[in-house]
Amino acid sequence: MLGKGKSTETTVGKLNTIIGEDSVLEGILNVSETARVDGTIKGEVKSKGTIIIGTSGKVIGNIATQEIVIAGRVEGDINALGKVEITSTGRIYGDIRTKSIIIDENAIFQGKCMMDEGRMPEPEVTVPDIEVIKE
Repeated sequence: MLGKGKSTETTVGKLNTIIGEDSVLEGILNVSETARVDGTIKGEVKSKGTIIIGTSGKVIGNIATQEIVIAGRVEGDINALGKVEITSTGRIYGDIRTKSIIIDENAIFQGKCMMDEGRMPEPEVTVPDIEVIKE
């Protein structure tokens, strides 16, 4: 349940992490399965499972996950290999990259969406300038 009698048909799996409503986490959250956020996370979120952001949940930072259900607020980019679902109370201020997206009526999404095969983007590689010294 996401609150207010709303349920979802996502592949939830084992729920092994809960960030409570009055909790604030600053830093990187790495979870191997499903996590539910009802509090606030200021930082990056990574999951091999599903991320559920409840109606009181807020993430300020980027999210990389298999699937995500948003009933709260996200201020950052989302990269999901599977499905992104934004419920009617969900608010996203950032870009989305996913294979599939569902946006309920009254949800807010301010950003751009790129839909592809669900691959994670290639990391940016920077090569430092090298000064060649000739004798």
